[in-house]
Amino acid sequence: MRKGSKNMSRTGSIVDRRVSIVIACYNQGHYLKAAIESALALAGSQHEVLVVDDGSTDNTAYITRQYPQVIYIYQNNQGVANARNAGFAASSGDYVMFLDSDDMFLPVAIDAGLGCFRKHPECGFVFGRYQNVDENGVLISGPNRTPNEPDFYAALLQRNLIGMQSAVMYPRRILEQCGGFNQDLRLCEDYDLYLRIARKFPVQKHDEVVAEYRKHGENSSRNYPLMLETVLRVLSAQTPYVQQNERYKSAMRAGISNWRQHYGNLMVREFRTHMGKYGVDRTALQLFKRLASCYPQGILDITRSTLRDLKSH
Repeated sequence: MRKGSKNMSRTGSIVDRRVSIVIACYNQGHYLKAAIESALALAGSQHEVLVVDDGSTDNTAYITRQYPQVIYIYQNNQGVANARNAGFAASSGDYVMFLDSDDMFLPVAIDAGLGCFRKHPECGFVFGRYQNVDENGVLISGPNRTPNEPDFYAALLQRNLIGMQSAVMYPRRILEQCGGFNQDLRLCEDYDLYLRIARKFPVQKHDEVVAEYRKHGENSSRNYPLMLETVLRVLSAQTPYVQQNERYKSAMRAGISNWRQHYGNLMVREFRTHMGKYGVDRTALQLFKRLASCYPQGILDITRSTLRDLKSH
């Protein structure tokens, strides 16, 4: 695994702990306080909290230094995968969890993960459930549901059933063996890691709700064309490992179709919403062009819907 920037500075001391919590932050100091406090409030095993400031120009450093028990690491901006790897390299826990600076843990997160590992010590990672909150931390929807799967690698080839990085706990040895996050990816780096680990090791889930995903206008997952392009790149990287297994080949084909439809439908919805508010303007034309390039089926869907509306009138 490539380490973080050599231009890295640190404050705080590292003490051997059972679990390490790594929070990567880039210009989200306005959410960081809630993330740090949720990590410090985790029940159960002793744990350390590290904040990796990925070249922020806001008050990230100031916020973090209000918590002397938190290890602060600064590096020039290199992306979330690099920041997480830098935090992992500086950590000392036998188990590791990652928290985005705009999200929050629930108090049971550590106990739930360690409890699952006690039952399934052979696993490459374990994961739980999460719930969505708005930018103010108000609950939007109840916890997600994850099905029991006999083969999580096959399931992950079809969809990201985990959904949120902070719902996952990793053993340190597994992250070291797998090389951490792929720093060539600016998005979907978590999905890529799930696939690389699940290909080699068993995976297990538990039913505890361990994290809150904050939905707001700055979420990178709202860039639907880039998300689609990146997720298909991540799946493509699995091609050499599925060629000799018909079930995995079929699962990967289903995954490609599922992801195209998922992000394609989101792009169609985005286009229709914009058209309804603003009509045909430059942004509408750009959205239409992106849709035609990424998901041509969406153009057909829009055309059919328009014709149905005309007939109904």
